[in-house]
Amino acid sequence: MVRYVVIIDGSDASERLLYKAGETAKATASKLLVVALHSSGENTDQIDKMWGRIQSEISVTRPDSPGEVARVYANKLSDRVLSDKEVNYTTRGEHVTSTSISDRIIELAEIHDSEHIFIPGKQRSPTGKAIFGDTTQSVILNFDGFVTVAGE
Repeated sequence: MVRYVVIIDGSDASERLLYKAGETAKATASKLLVVALHSSGENTDQIDKMWGRIQSEISVTRPDSPGEVARVYANKLSDRVLSDKEVNYTTRGEHVTSTSISDRIIELAEIHDSEHIFIPGKQRSPTGKAIFGDTTQSVILNFDGFVTVAGE
């Protein structure tokens, strides 16, 4: 059973979040599902950040597909951050085409029977949340389990 889902997005918070999730998984002898997500509604900056964080560590050219970049990022970051923790983990990268990335995060947690989601938070003004919505807030309100949020 995957007890913890960790969402990573290329931010500084993602690496810290993955580290903490790894510590938690090791302490509870649980498995992690590490997911790098990119939404079609977002610009390419997020994919560029993901690639920029790992490009010096790999010898392949950047894939054309955002989902493939996310997959490579999830694999490499997980290998780097979790290698000394002796944690069982699975990675995946996804390019989400729907407008609700929070729905996909919750769906992945439910598919894998997870009880806890680790997610990086983003700084937004109250007006920005009201107009554009907030993935983290939606996950917190709609997931029937624990949610840990890491600030930037």
